[in-house]
Amino acid sequence: MIPDSNLYKNTKVNSIKTMMEVQKLLTKFGIVEKRLTQQGGNNSFFEFIIRKDENTSLMIKIKIPFIEKEVGDRYNRTLEYDEERSFRYFYHYLKALLSAKEAEIYSLEEIFMAHIVMPLPNGQTVTLGEQLTKQIETGNTPMLDGFDVVSAPVSNALEDKKNTLRVLKST
Repeated sequence: MIPDSNLYKNTKVNSIKTMMEVQKLLTKFGIVEKRLTQQGGNNSFFEFIIRKDENTSLMIKIKIPFIEKEVGDRYNRTLEYDEERSFRYFYHYLKALLSAKEAEIYSLEEIFMAHIVMPLPNGQTVTLGEQLTKQIETGNTPMLDGFDVVSAPVSNALEDKKNTLRVLKST
């Protein structure tokens, strides 16, 4: 769930219309091979293929955020998956990424780097972003030539589970 955000809270756009907008957006960039996978609200993702040339293709996988909403009366409130709002977040995230390509700030590969799917030795797949996150969590941080990377705990005001990377210039 996205904490403390009211973005798209009152959206009237249903998820089907949002996915039609996603299709239109991707088609504009020549991306026509795509699929939506919904394995329960908390595990929905969108995949598509970027074809660079005849020999080079990249599979992109973006998780659709899981946002909940309160339903019921003031005496009996429960949380349920807010599909419309979750899909609007996804659409606007994708639109922002593709806007960076349209403005020629980055290439499609750079924009979607964290979402590129790669195979693992055991046959499973993982995105580059998921793999990098796992490496950082286990203390295997990426090398920064000329810098020492030191993990320091975040203050108690933030979540105890998170770490801040402090970069110190080596001499």
